[in-house]
Amino acid sequence: MTRRWWNSAAKWVYRSEKGFGHCPAHWIAEENLRLSSSPSNDPEDIETNEDALNTIATELHRIADAMTPVQPSVGFGPAPKQVMHVHCDRRHGGFWYTLDPQNNPIVIEQEALTGYIRSLEFKASIDQGEKVYTLYTTLEADNFYVLESLSTADFSKGLLSAIAVLTPEQLQQPITVVPQILSASEDVLYCQVYQGDYLVVAPYDEQTDMRQVSKTAINGVKMATSVSLDRPSLT
Repeated sequence: MTRRWWNSAAKWVYRSEKGFGHCPAHWIAEENLRLSSSPSNDPEDIETNEDALNTIATELHRIADAMTPVQPSVGFGPAPKQVMHVHCDRRHGGFWYTLDPQNNPIVIEQEALTGYIRSLEFKASIDQGEKVYTLYTTLEADNFYVLESLSTADFSKGLLSAIAVLTPEQLQQPITVVPQILSASEDVLYCQVYQGDYLVVAPYDEQTDMRQVSKTAINGVKMATSVSLDRPSLT
């Protein structure tokens, strides 16, 4: 079997009758020994062997460096991502808004938000003497965005229904959240979810068991964030 060695895309490969594949480490050692012990008086062969040995040594150093644990960076660097809370309702005329330090609303003009979903959770609070639940949906993009909506709102129902029909693998890809209204005078805010150009179709009605839908959506997000497939790091 003839082996010809070269570096392609930072991976050692070999050519044989069986095609291409990754080079096992012991083959590198064998080739190293063979090249170093094979006598040759041909200057061209000697130069070729030296080049091969240098290339192999460089690759072994690269592999060793890659296996060295990466230490957390210290010193100066970029600031951590900010967290922006986004209220999703029609209270101030728009689709969603944030609050400034004085709690004054700032309407968000953009019609969609795209990011990686990181968490779904419900939190209880007391509003005018009654216990209410708010859905907190965290998306990671250029910042962390926490979408806040009442658990009983159609926005929450549409968002949860769409997330519930996506697989954990799909939830590791960016989603786009788009608030919707039926008419300009409509106070009810709905929610559509896209993945790329694909609209996630997830109808619901008064008979839908939203408690079960919520559990499915939350479990799907937990699975997506606990097992990383090809999700890129945004930090």
